[in-house]
Amino acid sequence: MKQRELSYNTKAALAAALRDRLKREPLNRVSVKELSEDCEINRQTFYYHFADIYELIFWAFREDMKTLTERQNSVLIWQDGFYLVFDYLNKNRDVALNVYRSVGHELFRDLIHENVYSILRDTVAQDFSEIALPDGMIDFYTSYCIISLTGLVENWLTGKLNYAPDEIIDKTESIINAQIEGAKAIYGKK
Repeated sequence: MKQRELSYNTKAALAAALRDRLKREPLNRVSVKELSEDCEINRQTFYYHFADIYELIFWAFREDMKTLTERQNSVLIWQDGFYLVFDYLNKNRDVALNVYRSVGHELFRDLIHENVYSILRDTVAQDFSEIALPDGMIDFYTSYCIISLTGLVENWLTGKLNYAPDEIIDKTESIINAQIEGAKAIYGKK
């Protein structure tokens, strides 16, 4: 087995062990020693791959989001892409909430943002393609939508928003459609 593949497999095993532990206990109770024992490696091997548990968390979530983004690349509309995000978080709710509470909201927002921006930007560009928007408005509107959608997902995950994912997506779609009509009225067609 090639070194790169072996390294990836070790990282993936550590991430799986971390996820398993986070289903049962808070992050501040998980130790490198326990994760190393779970994977039957020595602690030094852990430190060869990661500086600490937080770096492992970032790597694990980025890998999950990379997989999610690959699935989203086959999605044609933002609604389906966000449904994938909701589905992922729902399936990994205990782990996501544990990490969210342990490392803060900014990581959560950044992970959603960096993995959904390009899909949403393409959709926004298409939706506004016949509107005579000023330069930079597509990027501005995409950022506006990402911030809104990320906040909705965050509030849903933490139980502050008591709607099903389908309802959140439908309500958001209505708002976006109204904004498209508003932009047509303000800027006119090309």
